[in-house]
Amino acid sequence: MSVVLAYSDEHMAVVASDGRVSDIFGNIISEEYPKVRKISMNVIIGYAGHAIPCNTIADFITNPESSRLTQDARVEDVVDSIQTYMSSYPKGLNIGFVVCGIGRNGKMRTEIITPGGNSQIYHPGNEEPFFCAMYPKEIPTNAQVFENELLSKSPEDAMREAIKICSNLSQTVNQNVFLERLQIFLLKD
Repeated sequence: MSVVLAYSDEHMAVVASDGRVSDIFGNIISEEYPKVRKISMNVIIGYAGHAIPCNTIADFITNPESSRLTQDARVEDVVDSIQTYMSSYPKGLNIGFVVCGIGRNGKMRTEIITPGGNSQIYHPGNEEPFFCAMYPKEIPTNAQVFENELLSKSPEDAMREAIKICSNLSQTVNQNVFLERLQIFLLKD
């Protein structure tokens, strides 16, 4: 499994991943594989778990011929599409997604979709940003590695450092970092 990190506050969202993809036997398939994508002008995603289903779902939702999503799609639209495609896979398959961006209400929203297709919704703010991490099982603490780095660094720098640390703890992670960033500017009343 890969490392996927997400950070969002009232004005921005950043999602990062490492670049290693392994098969079910642990053989490295690629060292330069981004597991983050910009889905629309409002939404970015990251995904981890079994590479083929994750990539297939990401391809479906970004392909204009197979997806009903438009360039102004919101977080809820993307989550609905991911959950629809996930439902065609066996329950318990190790795949997870994080979806960050602008919700239908015009504010930042982050949803984590767990194996089985359930989602958890977060509404970050400037005073209370949201961050999460999907780590391989070899890494004993959940978001602690990323959280520790966020205490003293920008989200992007914290992500780079957390992925570097994770690459030393797990053979399924490398130091190649792929980032997607979404920035919004809110007009004051």
